[in-house]
Amino acid sequence: MREDNKKINLNNMIALCHIVDEFEGFEKRLITAISGKYNRCFIFQLNDVSKGEFKICSRKAKKFYEKNKSIIDTINNYSNVPTFINLNYDYKGNPRGDLKFFYDYLLNHKEEISKILVLLEKLKELGFHSFEFNEKLDFSKELYTYDGYSYDIVYMDNMGAIPNYKGFINYKTTDSNYKMKIGLSGSNREISEFNREVVLNSLLFDPNRLPEKIDNEHIIDYILNMQKSQEEKSKIIKNSIDLSISVYDLEYQFICSDTIIKRLEGINNKEELTSALSNIKENLEKLKYLSSEYNDSISKEDPLLSKEVLEKEKTLYLKRREWSKLDLD
Repeated sequence: MREDNKKINLNNMIALCHIVDEFEGFEKRLITAISGKYNRCFIFQLNDVSKGEFKICSRKAKKFYEKNKSIIDTINNYSNVPTFINLNYDYKGNPRGDLKFFYDYLLNHKEEISKILVLLEKLKELGFHSFEFNEKLDFSKELYTYDGYSYDIVYMDNMGAIPNYKGFINYKTTDSNYKMKIGLSGSNREISEFNREVVLNSLLFDPNRLPEKIDNEHIIDYILNMQKSQEEKSKIIKNSIDLSISVYDLEYQFICSDTIIKRLEGINNKEELTSALSNIKENLEKLKYLSSEYNDSISKEDPLLSKEVLEKEKTLYLKRREWSKLDLD
């Protein structure tokens, strides 16, 4: 979570939308009632009273409920008293968290609260319990990977796969008002009912931009199908990298052989060896040229597969190969 992200319980936000006109006065009365000492007993008494349950020594809670019945009943309808108060006020009644930020936001968007509520209800339907919010976020700047082994998967609006050598699914968004991080579980890494997080950069976008459901079909299968659309380009990248790496390895071996031959002493056919090596170098230069020419032709046919992209994939491949050698050691 970024430090400037604001976070709130989803049910509490929905309740706040319904009591926004009365909230300022209610908060003042609430802080007075719960400030100055440990207040959790009062809060749970208030919860019991609001549900019609008789409790001994709950006179203060009964009195507070009678004066704020409509608001408290509304909170209970969309959230509940302990969750609403305990998440937003400490043991001495001091406000905490980001409730004030969201209250001010709703005041500035009062004419759009009904629209905000539709979005919040859709997020709740999708199984989210809270959300982060930051209007400055730009999700299009990030690149994500799905390899089938991860414990979570990222889902956004307007996603597209990025062709690559390894076969992993690299993808990003061109424009999204949300980023979902969805937990995966089991040996097959299927969608879990738990571990769901969502970050928003707007509360005013069309809820239809959200996925219809959060399940394997609408999340994992969707991302797998994105990759299928890029299979041909991924094959082209693989051909390019395989050729480039083979030439790279030949050049490395040539340098090693050249160094060894130059160090040799007391050998009769050194000149013959040097001459043979010279012929190899000439052919090696030709291979390098042909490999580069092949990459040029790829880039001309598809601007997305630029020489920079191909060089980056080659560098990543070499790094992965080096890491695998270290692991074996």
